[in-house]
Amino acid sequence: MKSSIRFILATFSALLIFSSSIKANEIIDDNGFTNPVEQSLAFQMNNLKMGANKQVLTVICWMAHELRKAGDNKKALPVLLTCAERGHDISMLELAIMYETGAGVIRSNKEAAKWLKKSSDRGFSTAQLYYGIALLTGKGVKKNIAEGKSLIHKAAAQNDHLAINLINSNYDIESIIPDGDVKANQPLKTLNIN
Repeated sequence: MKSSIRFILATFSALLIFSSSIKANEIIDDNGFTNPVEQSLAFQMNNLKMGANKQVLTVICWMAHELRKAGDNKKALPVLLTCAERGHDISMLELAIMYETGAGVIRSNKEAAKWLKKSSDRGFSTAQLYYGIALLTGKGVKKNIAEGKSLIHKAAAQNDHLAINLINSNYDIESIIPDGDVKANQPLKTLNIN
């Protein structure tokens, strides 16, 4: 049941994203509407401003995620900010990634850590893991090993497999960073927090 709902939401989201990226006008023909305005990102954002329900927020936030995946960070940023400000944890994580990597924004580890903390404080395990790592390394925040380990343990308690692997590796951050990312995160490689 859940997978069919996810499929429907994913399909609807894909249709919304696809239609929002096309710069065509709404056309009425014998078969109905082509590019209906209600499938546009602008229309859905307006719905959100008018107090739309959580399902609309979820669809819009997913659209922003897909825009990011497609490389359109400029279009994704205001949507992600709206979603994050409304408590959407995955959008907070997306913003943190954008700020950490400088994707469509000025690179800022401090801003990345801010969004990770907000989501971590809400109990989102992935944010707890990554904010915990930020605290262990002092990346964007003041280094605090005890608090960092505590957050990583909270993420592990929610069965976050990366947090569990990090704890089992005695906090060897390289053990959870994909090989392609090791060079980009070289300072993390030599971290000693025992």
